[in-house]
Amino acid sequence: MRSLKALSFFVLATALTTACSKSSDETKGQGGAGKANALDWSQVSSEFNPSTDVIEFEMQGAPKLDVSLFGGEKDVNLFYVDDLQPNTGRIKIYKVWKKQASWGQVNTRVSNETLSVTNTGSYQCSINIKNGRIQDLEGGCYVRIDISMPRGSQVEVYSAGRLISQRFMAMSNQALIRGVDNAAWKDQKFAVIDSYLDSYRAVGRSPALNAKELGQVVGEFSWKEEKYTALRKLQAYVYDRENLLKMIEDNFNYFDQAEARRICGL
Repeated sequence: MRSLKALSFFVLATALTTACSKSSDETKGQGGAGKANALDWSQVSSEFNPSTDVIEFEMQGAPKLDVSLFGGEKDVNLFYVDDLQPNTGRIKIYKVWKKQASWGQVNTRVSNETLSVTNTGSYQCSINIKNGRIQDLEGGCYVRIDISMPRGSQVEVYSAGRLISQRFMAMSNQALIRGVDNAAWKDQKFAVIDSYLDSYRAVGRSPALNAKELGQVVGEFSWKEEKYTALRKLQAYVYDRENLLKMIEDNFNYFDQAEARRICGL
């Protein structure tokens, strides 16, 4: 057994060489990002040097966990277990290598209510998996990621930004505005709006926007039809409706304002 260097003050990592096993205290959560080429770990030959790294961490009160590791988006599993304390978690990284390996480093940080687990450094992997078996391998590859959380945990768990747990929190208005601003294309912007609305449906609540916030979202779209669509999706959730006229004047040209007022029922 060898110890991995702790990369933040609250991360403890140990490296283990082991075969895949599941104890009776594990309950499977939702799956990851698709497993068409998932590897059958029990069939990995010793020539590929199979091993696992286990990283245990504290959530530090963050309500979201996002695990975005090199090569780890294709086979990600979420488990709820009995052997973890509240506000902690565990990540098990399944690794193979041949000829040489460069893994990079695993880092953690808390930002915007999210504990992120990411890699930095050099990662070189070339692998071909067919029918659950490795056909070709050069370099070092992460081939599977198991995320374990305490049973009853209400932390939202993401794999490379994709929600793989139950949703426990609605998206904040600030996250909506930031997401639409950061999205490069209109379809991506609308996807952020839809995710915002879906998050409220998932927790059984309704959004509450003010007119200024709606204007910030609408203002991110270039064409009138795109602005109208954003307005249709969100205007019903504006609580200071007396300010909608000003928002429309600020974000629509004169000839488009009549339709915007109609959409808002003004």
